Amino acid sequence: MISSRIIEVVTNLSDEQLNRLADFLNSPYHNSGYNSQKIIELFELVKSALSEDTPANLEKAKLNQHFYPDRPFVEKKKNPIDALSSDLFAKMKDFLFFEHVQSPKFAAQQVISLASFYRLHNYEERFWQLVKQFRKNHASQGNRDANYYLDSFLLEAEVATFCSTFNTYTDDANIAETDRCLDQFYATQKLETTTILAFQRKLSDYNTVNEKQTASLIVDVYQDYPSFHTLLAGYYKTILTWLSAPPTPLALEDFVVALKAKKEEIEAGKFRNLMAFYRYFLSLQYHREATGVELLQKLFNIFKEHLEEGYLQVNGKLMPATLKSMINLATKLGEISWAKEVLRAYPYDHITGTRYPEEAHSLCEAEVLFANGEYQTAQEKLIYCNFENVNYSILADVLLIKIYYVQQDELIYNRISALEKKVRRSKLSAHNKSAYIHFLHLLLRVLKYEHNKQSKKWTKLQDDLQHTKPMLEREWLEGVLG
Repeated sequence: MISSRIIEVVTNLSDEQLNRLADFLNSPYHNSGYNSQKIIELFELVKSALSEDTPANLEKAKLNQHFYPDRPFVEKKKNPIDALSSDLFAKMKDFLFFEHVQSPKFAAQQVISLASFYRLHNYEERFWQLVKQFRKNHASQGNRDANYYLDSFLLEAEVATFCSTFNTYTDDANIAETDRCLDQFYATQKLETTTILAFQRKLSDYNTVNEKQTASLIVDVYQDYPSFHTLLAGYYKTILTWLSAPPTPLALEDFVVALKAKKEEIEAGKFRNLMAFYRYFLSLQYHREATGVELLQKLFNIFKEHLEEGYLQVNGKLMPATLKSMINLATKLGEISWAKEVLRAYPYDHITGTRYPEEAHSLCEAEVLFANGEYQTAQEKLIYCNFENVNYSILADVLLIKIYYVQQDELIYNRISALEKKVRRSKLSAHNKSAYIHFLHLLLRVLKYEHNKQSKKWTKLQDDLQHTKPMLEREWLEGVLG
């Protein structure tokens, strides 16, 4: 079969993009090599075979015979068709890059390239007209993420180079403005990266060799340096502080009100991430304020609201952990119909961020079936695999253990033992490890004493469940213990 890389590109491009790729390949500017016509023909053959579902036409031996009839095909060796395939894929990479830089976010780069052209050819009047127009348009732009300040820096650096060339020694040659823009870009990007890193450390034992982060210096002197004060940098600085000391309810409410008021000025992906941080701190607050069904209802409501508002989706798709969290809350609250509707609205091809979207979706379906008492169907639906996210893999194991329990399957002991080893060897945070281990150990005690529910040891189990924290599947265990 022809290179899978070529098939992946063709099958994931829209019809409009495929037409643009055809135009790209037919352009002598982009495709002028000695084998340009063969590259075009190979692309058309691939596109036709995939659209007509005739993959046999893409066998390398057949393609080699078609393009190089005088060159025999040798199995497990490099053949002429391999070189042609590599050339086609190289053009596809060029096309994808060309498409990428044509997007609106690269408009500033095009202006900077033109400014560089004017500078190199001494078009001083043209240069300053272009710079003036860029600054005016740039200043009116609402969305100001780190890339906005990077574009500012690159333009002002171009101006500084121009001023250095035409230096009259009467000013600072724009170096001060260039420096200010660099501060804005660096502070915004560095604080964002550091915030994500700090959050990751909260959730796992992940760590880095270099413990001293320059972001801590930015945080310390932030108030004294106005050039650091960008909209996003301010949000990230606040979140970094809260990761060490959680906010008060009032502070958190003020944060989200201000954030929503600035929604139109924040790129969609950045806004989604900031709302994810908000949900994290809000869930911490809920855990301090409520327990049991009240807690679950509060968490469910915020996920439901954010799903409707579009804060959970990544390009119209859901991350597997997000879907799993919503399904778990829904099933615990008996919101089975809502859970089924979400699974219908987001089938496996609307799951992103995993190599196993179908398996991830099936796990959620299995959770709903289990909650609905359809235990055997749940087990059949469960497709077990070693997910790239260890939490997700462990939760698949947990569901299987629950199924084994209700079906009184003796394999439950082997599964509990294997899962405990997996948890202990993982790089999960100590808190998350404890939740899993507490669940497994308590379930083993349930298995040991459930045949004598009048005993003191069974009664103690119920007491231990209430007071052991953290604990996974607390609601299900409460049902088991009666």
